Amino acid sequence: MRNSLKLIAVFALAATFSCGAPGVPGGPGMPGGGGGGGGASGQSSVDPNACAGIQEIDIGRRIHAFLVATAKLQESIFGLEGYVRDTCGDMGRRLGMSVSGSNTREVCNAVAAELRNSLQVSFKGQARLDVEYQPAVCEVNAEFAAEVAAECEAKAKADIAVTCEGTCGGTCEGTCEGKCAGAAGSGGAAGQCKGECQGTCRGECKGECRGSADVQAEATCEASAEVRANAEVECTEPELKVNYDAKLVADTSKLEAAIDAIKYGLPRLLVAHAKLTGPIKRAATVWARTAKDLKNSGGRAFVSLGAQAACVTGQIAAAFGAVAEVNVSVSVSVEASASVGGAAGAGM
Repeated sequence: MRNSLKLIAVFALAATFSCGAPGVPGGPGMPGGGGGGGGASGQSSVDPNACAGIQEIDIGRRIHAFLVATAKLQESIFGLEGYVRDTCGDMGRRLGMSVSGSNTREVCNAVAAELRNSLQVSFKGQARLDVEYQPAVCEVNAEFAAEVAAECEAKAKADIAVTCEGTCGGTCEGTCEGKCAGAAGSGGAAGQCKGECQGTCRGECKGECRGSADVQAEATCEASAEVRANAEVECTEPELKVNYDAKLVADTSKLEAAIDAIKYGLPRLLVAHAKLTGPIKRAATVWARTAKDLKNSGGRAFVSLGAQAACVTGQIAAAFGAVAEVNVSVSVSVEASASVGGAAGAGM
């Protein structure tokens, strides 16, 4: 269900975050960059194809699938941090700022401070701007998750169960912990659902999963499938309505610039925030746990890979080394998007 949210920005409040200078020093770079916890300053390199031929045996096929998922997750998360930083920068330029820099936190906090200031001087007294929007809706392809797990385990897709933690927008073949809106009625016969499940689909979700996908498979294949499906999630951009009392406007040019920045950037930040705190958070959690387990298993676990055992051990070490970088990047992106979103009147 898409519930309309109405959030009110009160611009007399002090800025929650620091770094309020209108210009941000620095140069362009990779997501994060720079000091002060701006994000991942260096990225551990994982190459899924570095260890040639490992897919020919069972354990090698599963490890290869996990390394592919690792590279996809890194690409998604570091890419989202860059997207958040660039969105903040574009908002700042619409506010008249001179924006540059590769430190996501600094760029976005500076823009948040400038946006708060612009809105505060735009109105008389305690007047405010009202922002209404529909929340971002994210959809994960549950069938794709089943395909990845099936390939990883060398099984038929029909033998892989995928649980949708959210709303199964296609057909839920199993029990529905929530409302079943299909032919089976509310809950279905004996708890079975043969239609759209608005809740948790404990069974096969055929179609789009509005939430996150939970795959039932061998641990490495489960992580690979969940990461691939959840990290490649697609979300709709919310539509905004911005309302204010024209009689209480003190600076029209400042207000117009602020509204332009909000209409441009807020939908993008809401999408990034929805991804990072929903499906991608789940993907990163499962992936980090699996990377740790594989790292702790030691090189002896890969002895059957023969000459490629050392190569695989090195790739697993690189994946484990990326855990901290990924966690920092997610944290920075969530904080940065929330900082600017709060200044714009959207509580994240």
